[in-house]
Order: sequence, then C-alpha cells, then structure tokens
Amino acid sequence: MIRIFYHHPLSLNFRSAQTIQVIRDYRALLEQGIQTTVYGFYEDKDHLLEVEENAGGINTLRLRDNAVNRALLKLWFFLQLIFCNSSQTFVVTRTTKKFSLVSLAKLFRPKLQHLHEMHEESFDYLIKKKTSKDKFLKLIQRPDHILFTNESQKALYESEFGCTPASYVILPNGVEVERFRNALYADNHVLTYLGQFNPWKNVELLFAALSHLDGNFTLRIAGGKSDEASQQYLENLRNKYAIAADRVDYMGYIPNAEVVDRVLNHSNVLLLPLGENIQSQYLTSPMKLFEYMATRIPVVAVDFPSVSLLVSEQEIYLSPCNPAAFANAIMAAVATPEEKLDAMNKASHRFSYTARSKRFSEFLRNQSSSV
Repeated sequence: MIRIFYHHPLSLNFRSAQTIQVIRDYRALLEQGIQTTVYGFYEDKDHLLEVEENAGGINTLRLRDNAVNRALLKLWFFLQLIFCNSSQTFVVTRTTKKFSLVSLAKLFRPKLQHLHEMHEESFDYLIKKKTSKDKFLKLIQRPDHILFTNESQKALYESEFGCTPASYVILPNGVEVERFRNALYADNHVLTYLGQFNPWKNVELLFAALSHLDGNFTLRIAGGKSDEASQQYLENLRNKYAIAADRVDYMGYIPNAEVVDRVLNHSNVLLLPLGENIQSQYLTSPMKLFEYMATRIPVVAVDFPSVSLLVSEQEIYLSPCNPAAFANAIMAAVATPEEKLDAMNKASHRFSYTARSKRFSEFLRNQSSSV
C-alpha cells in the first residue's frame, strides 16, 4: 500500500485556499487507493469541523494553535512517519525549510521517498533573495522527485539550470468541475474577479482596463480580507483611475462553497489579471483560471507562460499585460461564440481533481514499482 505524508502545516479552516486545495487533492487521491496523512492547527472548532467533513478518510493530525502544540504536532507527525507500516511511503514538502526533517526521517527509513512540490514561492532566490542560485540548486536536487504544478515552472527550471530533475511529474491544480459548471452567464457587462489582492496578482490592471471601457461595464470583486485595508486598497485604485463608485461592487470575502451562487453567477466575463513578476509569469498554477473555465462564462487572462502553457486562444481570451489590450480582450469576450465556450468547458476537465488524482497515482505507483 502507498501512503503519503504531507509535511506542511495547514491552517485548518476553509478560508485558506491552500487547505481547500490540499484536502480536495488528497481526498481524490484516496479514491485511487492511496492514503494520506496531513497535519495542521485550528482556532475555531466549527472551522475544524468543516475541514474534517470534507477530508473524508484523510488522516488529519490536529491540535489547537499555540506555541507548545506546534512543537508537539511536528513530533506527532514525525513519529507517525517513522512508524508507518506502509510498504511504500512518500513524504511531500512544499518548502525547502522542511528538508531537514525529511533527511532525519530517512535515517530511520532509508526507502522513504521525498517528493517536493513547486509553488509560487518555490524559486526563493529569485523572489526573496534569501539564498543563492547555487545553494538553491543543491537543495532542489535532494528530493527523489519534483512535482511541478505548471509546465511553466518546468520551463523556468530548465532555463535557470540547463537541465530537468531526474524524476518529475507535472500536475496543475485541481477544480471541482461539476460545481462550477452551474454558474450562469448573463449578457449584462458585469466583469468579475475572484481572488486575493497579493501584489503579484496585479488587481490594479482591472481598474486600469475598466477606465478604457464605457460606463456600461461594471466590476464585481470578491476576495481580499474583508477588512478596512482591503476596502481602502480598492478605493485608492478606483480614485486613481477615476472610476465612478457605482461601477465597482466589492463583495468582500465570500466562503468558497458560496462563490458560484454569490459571485460568479450572472457574470458577463471572468477576469484573471497577473503582474509582470516571476510568480505571475512562471510560478503560479492559477486555480481561479480552472474554476472559471469550468463555467460557461467567457474568460480573459494575461498571456504569460503560466497561463498559455495550460490553455489556448481557442479556449479563453489571452491578453498582453497592459490596460488597453486587456480592455480590448474584454470587448471581444462579450461576444464569445458558443464553440469557444464549448472548447473551454471541455478543456476544464483536464484539470479536474479526478483527472489529477489519476495522473498522480499513476506516477506514484510507477516510482514504487521501480524501488
């Protein structure tokens, strides 16, 4: 039997996009006969209950969040990893900070296989400058396998180091196709953005593009933290681009289970802005893109490798990262032909949790059989 230990502490509530993604990924993998252990911390029992209800048979180690419990939970996770009786065991990391515990575990279990996931912060020497390129390369060669969550990450790896990892798999993030397909299209000039306001996501592009469109177009935004800082951030952008107040509808944070009914429904075009930075161009595996594609609502996204290596112009509208071009793409998307929506919706099935779990389980079984 194959078992995975996910070595990254989760915030056990469904306000965390990372937690939602991990729980749904590994629940789908459970349906392929592969067991997973995750661990994390909770502050609210109701939030924890929601996570547990969605986790199904995933083994979830959890403690209330405080300094002492953080040390205890790490020890609990390590002991389960060491004494697991599975014939084939993988430990998954998503930051290089976790490599030291994996190295220690391998002293007790030499056949333990280490799989490292690449994400938005993975190439830290390009982002935070906390390490050198040479040091990063030495670290990233330590895992037995690399999991790229986008073809663009692999392209960047090859460009930076002139090689590919000895063993790797490319698995973009997943989407609940059946849930998002229920979103209703409306010919109403409502442009919708769903997501966070991180600087690299370039929410400013939405306001800049809106200033190039006539007053019939309005912008619906759901995300951020529903706090004063998020509201002020959007208000500053509205003022900067002289957008009338009645053209922007900020809904605040909307729970994931409600985004189809409350946010995506009755949209004319769904928007994915990205900034001119390494995370946006190469490192992200944009979950929102896949959610958008599962609807039958036209999608406009910035034309970076992180998007264009996943989807094509036959499926969504790709735009350069400048306001006028993005506005032109929105105008084109308003009149999207049915065949393009059909192609987009069909393409979304490539990124379903079921499709992802099948590819993941096949990769894991191939590695297990070669040990």
